[in-house]
Amino acid sequence: MVTSSLSREEVRKRLIRLRNLERLHTEQKLRNEQLVIENRQLNNRITALEVENSTLKSMMEDLKLQLEELRTIVFGKKPW
Repeated sequence: MVTSSLSREEVRKRLIRLRNLERLHTEQKLRNEQLVIENRQLNNRITALEVENSTLKSMMEDLKLQLEELRTIVFGKKPW
């Protein structure tokens, strides 16, 4: 059975790489949590804007009907 041992330099390089990966993992985990929060906030904003849009569409339809009624009252029915 042949055992291969790592040189001190190789061990040092691997430890540095491990430390870097652990640091990056921590940073990415925090970034991921921030993105989840931001995503939730944006979804809430989308929902609020959809409700507002629906309300505004309804109001616009009502105003169009009122305008048409006012035109009919002021100008009378169209001859065609």
